[in-house]
Amino acid sequence: MELSDYSKIHQIYHREVHRKDIIMEIGDKLSTPARFEKAVQHARDEGLLVDEPKDIGILMRELNKDFEEHVDEIKNLLYANYRKEILRVANRGFAEWYKAKLFMNQVMEVARDTLDQVEPIEGGSIIRSADYQSNVAQEEAMKLLNIEKLETKDEQEDKPEADQDSQGNVQQVSEGSESIEG
Repeated sequence: MELSDYSKIHQIYHREVHRKDIIMEIGDKLSTPARFEKAVQHARDEGLLVDEPKDIGILMRELNKDFEEHVDEIKNLLYANYRKEILRVANRGFAEWYKAKLFMNQVMEVARDTLDQVEPIEGGSIIRSADYQSNVAQEEAMKLLNIEKLETKDEQEDKPEADQDSQGNVQQVSEGSESIEG
């Protein structure tokens, strides 16, 4: 079922509102007079304050240092609120990947079975084994092995010989006729 444009906009809006809510929640937990006092006290203990507005820059750096002490708390809040969304994205495409992997395993098994059922002959060609059973498996194995057609020995013997010209192009030669370039 496809979502309407309204539903999509609604989901995006609520997701953004939720994200802003989480940011606000984290900010509200850290934006406390006790934390501000702690920053002032640290800077005062280090002799960095002159009790003027120019102290604000020094105090902001002290607040940023204090912020780092709350990283684990922030990570936990983010994890608790975004775990499902992150997992959904992190696992995206897995089902298709696994199905393709299973299919390739089946194709490889068919190819191995097919190779067990064919016999090599002169010139690197292969012929069909008498007890070969599955046309579908044969086609899949042939695709995998880039083989156009499995030929019997009789078909190979009836096939006209091929000659190559100076550029390596294959020219068919029929009995009683000469090679034609082109």
